[in-house]
Formats: sequence, structure tokens, C-alpha cells
Amino acid sequence: MTPAYCTELGLQDLENALHSADRDEAPRNRDRMMERYLEYTSTPTREQLVELNRSLHR
Repeated sequence: MTPAYCTELGLQDLENALHSADRDEAPRNRDRMMERYLEYTSTPTREQLVELNRSLHR
């Protein structure tokens, strides 16, 4: 997963996210996202998923 994946960014933030993307880190981000996703006890909202994806790149 890259900084632009499912993060609903504006144009400037999207350009910055794409510029900072690291292909080598993407699989690790995916795995971390799945670990955190599994912590939810019910289906997360769209807003929760966006925040989860954004949090992986802070």
C-alpha cells in the first residue's frame, strides 16, 4: 500500500503522496493495515478505513 491508496487526498496532497511512495515499503504497509483492520470488532466505516490508511504513512 502506498501513501495515496484509499486516502481521499486533494490534488496537491495526492501529488505529494505519489512522490513519496516507496514500492519496497508497500507490502509491509499492506501487512500492517491488515493487522490493524483485524482489530475492528465490527465492519469499519469508510471514514475509519480512510483514517487507517492515512495513519500508516505518518
